Amino acid sequence: MFEKIRIIKRKKDLVPCQHFFIHLKWHEQTVSFGRYGMGVNSFGPLNQYIDIQEFASQISPYLHDNGSILVYIHGFMAHIGFFEKKVGYILQNQVFNAVEEQYPIILSLKWESEPDYKESIKAAADKSRLLFETLFALQKELSKLNISIAWSWLCHSMGNRIFAQIFTFWLEHKMELKINRVFLLAADVPSDIFSKEFKMLPHFAQKTYVFKSKSDRTLEIANWIVPYDRLGREGLALKDGFSNVYEIDVSDIQDHRGLAPRLLKHRYYYASETIRGYLVKLLKE
Repeated sequence: MFEKIRIIKRKKDLVPCQHFFIHLKWHEQTVSFGRYGMGVNSFGPLNQYIDIQEFASQISPYLHDNGSILVYIHGFMAHIGFFEKKVGYILQNQVFNAVEEQYPIILSLKWESEPDYKESIKAAADKSRLLFETLFALQKELSKLNISIAWSWLCHSMGNRIFAQIFTFWLEHKMELKINRVFLLAADVPSDIFSKEFKMLPHFAQKTYVFKSKSDRTLEIANWIVPYDRLGREGLALKDGFSNVYEIDVSDIQDHRGLAPRLLKHRYYYASETIRGYLVKLLKE
């Protein structure tokens, strides 16, 4: 239905940035590795790498002094090329470049979702397993280079479901896991998730930020399709007991740019200058 974006070796207007990606091609059950580039008004895939070893060798030079990696997980259908380029440019230009000192590597998990919303929910666990295995393999490769990774996570919408499954697999395998910050933005997961999949998250993460908005019409529509209280709209079902989990209500923020963000109030993490600025502030803490 949608044309896949082609990864080419070099584009004249793009310069490599410290933003890499893992691309899960679901129907092929494969992952590929690459690096983004940025131009004056452009952003997109620039380089591709043969395997996890080459990928780790490209990332490692930036991590010897600071092993912090910020993982970005997009939401439902956001793997499509034009969205990847548009959102990627805004985030790179307005957020990621501003926190390069704190996070020398940005790692995007590009996962292909089905157009059918219900099917994407069902398939999330299997997709997350392959992403978990890839991330753990990357951590092992970097460990061989005497690099200890501290992971941070920036998750939007259904990307929060992917992260929840990755975190669950990490716990099940009892693998080493160090987490700095977690940002759960417009989370399309149940509001009681901190009594379930995220029950142990406050024990691993230094700080977790839950962004919610009662104005989020996308999550309201999602509730018509699959009814349950969503974390990104209703907030935490359990308000007490988490000294390092912070709920941030952005319902009243109105400076969304773009027709869809203004109407749906769901893509505020890149469409609102106010929220972009607040993300930078929190990432720098």
